[in-house]
Amino acid sequence: MPNTTTKGSNHLLKKYWKSYLGIHLLVVVPAFAVYMNTDSRYLGFIFPIALVLFPIIFITYATRKENRA
Repeated sequence: MPNTTTKGSNHLLKKYWKSYLGIHLLVVVPAFAVYMNTDSRYLGFIFPIALVLFPIIFITYATRKENRA
């Protein structure tokens, strides 16, 4: 696992912000819409977890891509 400092993740975010934003719009917005329209406790539990996990997954993916190049 490479050592990623805050500077490193900021650099990655600057480089991949378009794809980050695109995936965010594709995943988070519909998930939020469903979450707001559903009174299901199950979805209400998944949404915050997804919101926390998604940036972590994205940053690890971007870091791997950066290291391969």
